[in-house]
Amino acid sequence: LSSHFLGLYKTTITTVGQMIGIVTSILTPVIFSTLSRLQSDDKDFFNMYFKFQKVVATLVLPIGTIVFAEKELITSILLGSQWSETAGFMGLWALMGSISVALSRYCTEMYRAKGHPMLCFLVQFLMFIVLVPGVLYTARIGFKELYIFRSLLELEYIVVNVIICYILFKLSPFQHITNILRPIIASIVVLAFILILKPIYESVLYQIVISALGFLIYCSVIYSSKE
Repeated sequence: LSSHFLGLYKTTITTVGQMIGIVTSILTPVIFSTLSRLQSDDKDFFNMYFKFQKVVATLVLPIGTIVFAEKELITSILLGSQWSETAGFMGLWALMGSISVALSRYCTEMYRAKGHPMLCFLVQFLMFIVLVPGVLYTARIGFKELYIFRSLLELEYIVVNVIICYILFKLSPFQHITNILRPIIASIVVLAFILILKPIYESVLYQIVISALGFLIYCSVIYSSKE
């Protein structure tokens, strides 16, 4: 990449990582230490994992959803209007990153807590063998193709972890999804709400208001559907 597009690429990944990292940096050490203490009791171990997964998903999915729906606004606020070229990447990377964190990122903590750290290496290696040639190829085509490929590659990360969890722990893929079904549904509602109202008026204040309303709707859906 040229220095211009390299800057767009690195800055976007760093910015989104910092947003999602607000949640993950706090919970990751807690998840590992808690699961490690429960490694000999499978029932409590997996119950605790799914509790953590639900909390993480509830916190990160609205971040990814709102950033994706209001990518131009978020990019302008965080980076400035001169970074408008990276808005598409900002939105897609935030959405795919939040989904990846919610569905599979903490599977690696399970592997470590259960004494299988090499599985973390396996997951990264399987990503690496697709990532490197894919990035080299799409970077030659264009920046948009590059960031679309890199963002969608998070789906591989999810699939690999779900398969390993099924083989090693007999956890059905549906368990991962149904456990966080409420935040998924709430995120879809918020996404539809913002995308429908967003084109009505282009004012920055208006966009901020509908984003805030979207977040309130998310909280309302989560609260109203609590068991």
